[in-house]
Amino acid sequence: MWDEVRVAAEVVKRGTVSSAAQSLGIHRATINRRIDALEEHIGGKLFHRHMHGFTPTELGEELLHVANSMASGMERLRRRATGQEEAITGNLIVTSIDGYAQFLLRFVASFSERYPDITVSYRASNSPLKLELGQAHIAFRVGKRPKELDYVVLPHEPVKMGLYASRSYLERNGTVTVDNLAEHSFVLPRLLLGQDPPDRWLNKIGVRPNVALISDKITVMEGAIKAGIGLGFFPILSAEEDASLVQVVPSDPSWRVSTWIVTHVDLHRSAKIQAFLEHCREKLQT
Repeated sequence: MWDEVRVAAEVVKRGTVSSAAQSLGIHRATINRRIDALEEHIGGKLFHRHMHGFTPTELGEELLHVANSMASGMERLRRRATGQEEAITGNLIVTSIDGYAQFLLRFVASFSERYPDITVSYRASNSPLKLELGQAHIAFRVGKRPKELDYVVLPHEPVKMGLYASRSYLERNGTVTVDNLAEHSFVLPRLLLGQDPPDRWLNKIGVRPNVALISDKITVMEGAIKAGIGLGFFPILSAEEDASLVQVVPSDPSWRVSTWIVTHVDLHRSAKIQAFLEHCREKLQT
C-alpha cells in the first residue's frame, strides 16, 4: 500500500497527474489505477475528478501529511539498518509568534541540554517566516492549521486561555461577572479580532466588548492587561505565575487555541529536525 500512498501524495504535491507521472517516471494510467485502489482501500475520495484534472479533497490534502510521516519513518529505518545515522549537529532555526516563546523555551532548554552540538536560533515573528526559503527549519504556528502543501503539519499542545484582570483594574472598576462583561473594558488582538476562540465566545454570549486597546503584539497586550487598561485573555500557564493577575470568570473549554509544529517536506526527515520533534513528543508525555 506504500506505493499507492506515495503516488497519490505526489499528485497532491505536484498538482497534476501528468506532473506526478513525470516526477515518478511512471505512466498516467498507473497513477490512476493506484489512486483508485487507495480510495477503495480507505473508503473515501482523495480527489475531485473534472475535465481539467484532479483536485485533492480535504482527505487528499491530509494524505500528503500521512505520506510524509510514512516516508520519514521508512528513512529512519533505512539509516538505522545501514548504519548511516546522521550526526545531530549544526544550527537549528526555530520560529514562533513573540508571545509563544515562554511556552517554547522549555522545550528548547531541555533539547539544548540533550544535544549540546546543536545551536538553536530562535526567531520571534508575527509574520510567518517562509520555511521553503530557509528562514526557519521548524515553525510553531498558532490558530488555524497551516495549509501549504509543501509543509508537514503536526498538532502540538494547545494553549489554554483564561479571562484576567489586574488587581489595580478590579480596585477601580469592581467585580467582573459574565453578566456585566459589557460594562468593562477589554484588551484584544488586532489581527485576530472577531476570529480567535475567546472573541467568538463573546459573540456567542451576545457581548460586544468595549475595546480599550488593540495590538498585534502579544507582549504588548499582556503588558496592557497587567497595567490595568482592561480585561484580557491570557495564557493560564503564564497567568498562574503572576500574582498581579486575577481570573475573573471560569475558563471555557472553547478558549483553547490550537498550535502546530510545521516543517518543510524537503527537510522534515533530517536528523536534527526529527530529534527536535521526538524531544517535543517525549516532553509532552512526561
